[in-house]
Amino acid sequence: MSFAVGDFVRRALTKYKGKYIDTGSFMPVVQVMWTIGLSGAIYEGYHHIHLEELHAQAAVARKAELKEAHASAVKALDDHKTEIKKAEDFVQVSKSAIKGAQLHIKDLVAQQKHLVKAADDAKAAYDNYKPPKH
Repeated sequence: MSFAVGDFVRRALTKYKGKYIDTGSFMPVVQVMWTIGLSGAIYEGYHHIHLEELHAQAAVARKAELKEAHASAVKALDDHKTEIKKAEDFVQVSKSAIKGAQLHIKDLVAQQKHLVKAADDAKAAYDNYKPPKH
């Protein structure tokens, strides 16, 4: 009970005791009403405390669920970052491989020019070759 409610009940009980019990003019109906009222207040207080405990337990369970969900989300985010890093590394390796392949193609084109020239020179030599006469 809050302080104000407790203070009200204490004052009311003190007045009731002074007015009816101490003077001898006992009123059983009022006694029954007070008994019912106090019993109801105690019963209501017990249920209120019980409900607060249930809510506290539910809150602790929910907090644990949220913590687990957060841990899973953080792990998924870390895994995703790792995958992104792997993809970026793959792109870098691929870029390096593409650059190397382009340079290799340039080298092959340069060699092809020399080979074409050598083939043309060999054909010209073949066409112009005249065997020696014996």
